[in-house]
Amino acid sequence: MVFCTMCGQELKADEVHICANNSGSATKRGGSSLGKDISALASQIDKNLVLELLKNPLVGLRLDPVKDIKYGIIGLAASIIGFIIWAVLISHKIGNIVNGLFGGFSMLMGESSLGSQLIGKLILIGILSIISLMVSVWGIGNWRGNRKINWAEIITRIGSMQLSFGAGFLITGILGLFSLYLSFLAIAIVAFTNLIITVLGGNELYEVEKDHRFLFITLLTSTYLILFYILFRIFN
Repeated sequence: MVFCTMCGQELKADEVHICANNSGSATKRGGSSLGKDISALASQIDKNLVLELLKNPLVGLRLDPVKDIKYGIIGLAASIIGFIIWAVLISHKIGNIVNGLFGGFSMLMGESSLGSQLIGKLILIGILSIISLMVSVWGIGNWRGNRKINWAEIITRIGSMQLSFGAGFLITGILGLFSLYLSFLAIAIVAFTNLIITVLGGNELYEVEKDHRFLFITLLTSTYLILFYILFRIFN
């Protein structure tokens, strides 16, 4: 009889032996490798640049789309996640208000279902808004601007500008825990500021001439609003 030197199980000639100890080691090695990959990815992020983007979104306009596209992806993700957090927190706050007003009757009114529907709609608004904004900048910019820009550059430069507003959405969500009205006021300020800064960034990125800036801003803003409305009607 022959036994495995790793786990002690008997080895049979007509069976393939899978060693439990080796599997455990492989799992540990896999986990260790994953941890190293995450650490390596984190080490590639310039924390000073992230802080600069948080303080001044227009810093994103000077990023290199070849090596800095990760900041654009981070910015877009932060914007969406920040808005989702705001949506969840504000829906929870509204649910508490409804429950406080109607007490036990809130369950009969479907307060829980109402909260879930509200969260879903708000998240949909956030996702469709950022998609509409990016597509509008790319479309109008390549049409009316003096430069032709690919998606990599749009994601890198316009996307990285969204990082600051992701933080803004998060703060508005926290404000919502204390004041519903203050949170809605703050989200309106953040959203409009985001639109203004993005339009200004697109204007600079596409090197729009002074005589054409009014038309560019009007077309970009209108396209964003119309596209958002169409997408919301389709997916809502």
